[in-house]
Amino acid sequence: MPGFLLSFPLHHSEAADPDLMAWLIDKLTHVFGGDLTTISIVLLIVIILIPITIVISRRLFDTAD
Repeated sequence: MPGFLLSFPLHHSEAADPDLMAWLIDKLTHVFGGDLTTISIVLLIVIILIPITIVISRRLFDTAD
């Protein structure tokens, strides 16, 4: 089974769909005012905060069974 998944042909030769990436960048620049540095920083903070929030909430609301 893993051999089938590894040999499955990709849709694009690029790592990501270029049309989708262009659309996402366009929408994000529209929301954040056109500064790509601000978008990058906000996305980095969100990516880092998600696991931290999960760990903190797990420790705070963990019940001993």
